[in-house]
Amino acid sequence: MSDEMKVDQARPLANLILKACKNIDVDDSDSGYQNLREALINGNGDFHGEMINLVTQEAMFQHVRNHGF
Repeated sequence: MSDEMKVDQARPLANLILKACKNIDVDDSDSGYQNLREALINGNGDFHGEMINLVTQEAMFQHVRNHGF
């Protein structure tokens, strides 16, 4: 599969992740988001690790919002 085809194939998932990140107030200039996007579109980077980081970050923020600490 050509690089261009890989990019086209990954774009819908990258857009879905962008939308989800915006819903939890992750800025699209955030390095974690950019690393996810790069891993999806170009195959460079650690998609799994970056996704875990963003999910953990959101879980901590939710805990703080709900419990105040």
